[in-house]
Amino acid sequence: MSQLLTCTSSTRPSDVRTGDLLFETDTNRLIFWDGVVWRIYNSDRSLPGTGGEDELHYPAGIWSNASSTYFVNTQPLFHFDSEYVDGATATDHSGLDGDLLSNYQNGSAAPENKFFWKSRVGDYVVYSASAGANFQLAYNGGRKGIHARQFYTGSSASNAQLNFGKSSSADSEINVKSKNFTYFLIISSNSQERSLAIPNHGQSSGDPSTAIVAGMGNGHNRIGGEVPNVGAVHTMDPADNGDPMIIIVRGNSSSIDGWVFGSPSATISGTGGRMIGASHSNDSSSNPGKDLPVEYAAYNNSGQYWNGVFHEMILFSSALSKAETNKITQYLCNKYDQSFVELNIT
Repeated sequence: MSQLLTCTSSTRPSDVRTGDLLFETDTNRLIFWDGVVWRIYNSDRSLPGTGGEDELHYPAGIWSNASSTYFVNTQPLFHFDSEYVDGATATDHSGLDGDLLSNYQNGSAAPENKFFWKSRVGDYVVYSASAGANFQLAYNGGRKGIHARQFYTGSSASNAQLNFGKSSSADSEINVKSKNFTYFLIISSNSQERSLAIPNHGQSSGDPSTAIVAGMGNGHNRIGGEVPNVGAVHTMDPADNGDPMIIIVRGNSSSIDGWVFGSPSATISGTGGRMIGASHSNDSSSNPGKDLPVEYAAYNNSGQYWNGVFHEMILFSSALSKAETNKITQYLCNKYDQSFVELNIT
């Protein structure tokens, strides 16, 4: 009887041939050598998950077991997970492949579109910016995420973006009520998307920074906004082979720190500088509440759009503790096949 060779995630063999297939005993994943890198495969679940150790748990969420490995005591403001498109049950990826994300027209969902992307906690949805073909988004079953429709079908032109809002309204009602927040974003791109569709700040030729998620409006702080010196969180390019990139941004009353897993430029990058940087620019007499409105994803208020795939977005309206930030990061690294390195949070 045939038997797979085994290893662990830290003892993968170096003397391998193209096509060699192994089983990792510590992660329960299949891996094979494609001649250049290890390719990793997890199980595709089409049935609801068990809510066990492989799920993120928190109060009021669809999983809330304090004994789970990945349990945090803080409830996020929203949690959009492409594995749970309806916010409650695991998605049948093959059944949803190619379906269009709904958009709002006069405050209601457009009937020709198929679904909303619903948060796993809170009464929030993400929807397409408009009914126009160039703004549509679709579910990509192969890559398990929300994708610009034009790129999903092979075109190279798209102005697609995600809008945040309440399920009963097209208007955004998502606000961080202070300068404190913690944000987790998982995206991916292929070579076409990376070379043609990633927004560029344009400070210098070849600048690799991108705008991913924007809180719009004059004087507003931005999660992935325009340029660093006016208040922005921006990231370096993701890989160009479709592998996910994990972005973590944590703001407190005085500064914003950020880390990136899966960038081709570095496995993990430190704080500040051109990798992630922001200023709290929303303090003014006309806006004393210091709100951070989260209105758009994939648009940077300068006519530039992100056209890759969104896999997951989690926003907390507080600066999470070091332990909780690292626990969620470790969960995401395990889920998206990245090597975890503890974040340096003071």
